[in-house]
Amino acid sequence: MSPRPRVRESLYSLAQVCRIFSDPALDLLWARQNTLGNILLCMPMDLWQVTGAGRRRFFRARRAIEPQDWVRFHVYAPRIRFLSLSNFRFDVAEDTWSPVFEMLSAAIDTPHIFPNLRMIWWSVTDPWFSYVHLFLCPTIKSLVLRGLKTPAHLALLPTLPQRCPLVTSITLRMAPQLQVSCHPRSLMVCGMMFLEKLDIGSIDQNAFEHLSRLATLKTLIIDSPPTLFHPMLLPMLVDSQTYASSP
Repeated sequence: MSPRPRVRESLYSLAQVCRIFSDPALDLLWARQNTLGNILLCMPMDLWQVTGAGRRRFFRARRAIEPQDWVRFHVYAPRIRFLSLSNFRFDVAEDTWSPVFEMLSAAIDTPHIFPNLRMIWWSVTDPWFSYVHLFLCPTIKSLVLRGLKTPAHLALLPTLPQRCPLVTSITLRMAPQLQVSCHPRSLMVCGMMFLEKLDIGSIDQNAFEHLSRLATLKTLIIDSPPTLFHPMLLPMLVDSQTYASSP
């Protein structure tokens, strides 16, 4: 959980006045982010036009990002461990974030924008969804992707084992029309070596056989099990749920 407001105030005070506690306090303050607004405010004041507040804060670029604009950003970005973003409550007409993602994607000068990220909760639809690639990195252990709606979104899935090889937990939520083909999901599963929890639409027999060889898997939730699926074939499971589609 994120620190409560009073705790955050105390941590901020410690970070400001006590060098001994500065780094631990800043780590706690920055660890969990549900907006990009805080980290963007670490960039030069003349870079962004900012309106609104909190989760309803909007950014518009006044100019292009230059290399020196990243200096303070990179001081705090490694402290972020958990990123949760959602755009389901935004109207497309008021979307000002896509140009921000586009510019960050074009200008980033390091391999990973948040190099120590452990968890991503990406609960977004187009036009944001594809920008998740900005945040994928080898340190990620838990990944929640909601709002998959197009073949382009599915194309991301087989690349995840290479981008995030240490993932232990994956949850996917996608549009019904994408449930027809389970091949991209199955390719992703077959590349994952350390899964402990998998919550996914459906997988093919090859993916199921791969899961049966994983000693780490504890929880499996699937909508459409393969033909030969049975929980007894996965004795290591603590929890399994299947929701077979109606004929």
